[in-house]
Amino acid sequence: MPPAGNRNFPGIIELSAVGFSKDKTKAVVYMARNCSPICSGGDLMVLQKHADVWKPGRTTCWWKS
Repeated sequence: MPPAGNRNFPGIIELSAVGFSKDKTKAVVYMARNCSPICSGGDLMVLQKHADVWKPGRTTCWWKS
C-alpha cells in the first residue's frame, strides 16, 4: 500500500551492509526510509543474537525529516 502522504510515491527503503562483532553475537545496520519526496528518516540499529535468532537491540541514532 502506498504511503498515506503521497499515493503516487511507492516509498524507498535503503539498508547498509551489516557489521558484526568479533564473536558474531551483535550486528549493526543502517536503515533509511523515504515515504515521499518530503518525508524521510533513518536509524542506526544494533541487533543481538539470542539462541540463533536476531532480535532488535537499541537504536543508537535516528533522524527524521
